[in-house]
Amino acid sequence: IGYDEFRRVLLIRDPFRRSKGEFLTDEMLEQQKPNGPRGHLILPPGEADRLNGVVLPEAELWDLHHEASVALDAHDRPTAEHALARLQWGAPGHRLTLQCQAMLAHYDGRPATALEAVNALLDVFPADVNLRMRQLSLLQQLEKVPERLERLREACEGPHGHPYLWREYASALSGDARRQADVRRWLRRSDRVEVAAFSVWMRAHLQWQQGEREDA
Repeated sequence: IGYDEFRRVLLIRDPFRRSKGEFLTDEMLEQQKPNGPRGHLILPPGEADRLNGVVLPEAELWDLHHEASVALDAHDRPTAEHALARLQWGAPGHRLTLQCQAMLAHYDGRPATALEAVNALLDVFPADVNLRMRQLSLLQQLEKVPERLERLREACEGPHGHPYLWREYASALSGDARRQADVRRWLRRSDRVEVAAFSVWMRAHLQWQQGEREDA
């Protein structure tokens, strides 16, 4: 709903909230790079001419991505495939092209192809937690257990660790009795940032397995 040029702060308000919030513009734009950032503009029909001459970044690519998404929702795969082909011709390697590739592969039930696209996106956006979780989900689908565990280790020990990933790593290690100390360590690290119900459940589960019934 506004912008504070001096502080470089975006003023935002969700339609269902009375109060407004603030975002540090530079940090928000950097964080949202993998997905946009996206916005939603609503105007009365009689004021549509206010948009005349407004050229949005990557508008043509977004239109093709949207065309593919709508087509898949309607189970019109040929149209989606054609939109992807146009993206690959006009913007090979672009994030929207890779996202569209992953979207079509998911529709087709081709997790290996989807993983290729997600890995390429992670090469560009290594700090994006959603992409990392999607990579881990696809590796699980493909039953690549050792590779999944290694990717989790790299993500957790690297500079882009996140409580979601730490809890996921703890869960992956919990089936190995030799790694119980590591499980507790990653859960403690996650709890220092945020206490999640999963962490509480996992600690109770470990205590129960080890005969610490009262503490569990």
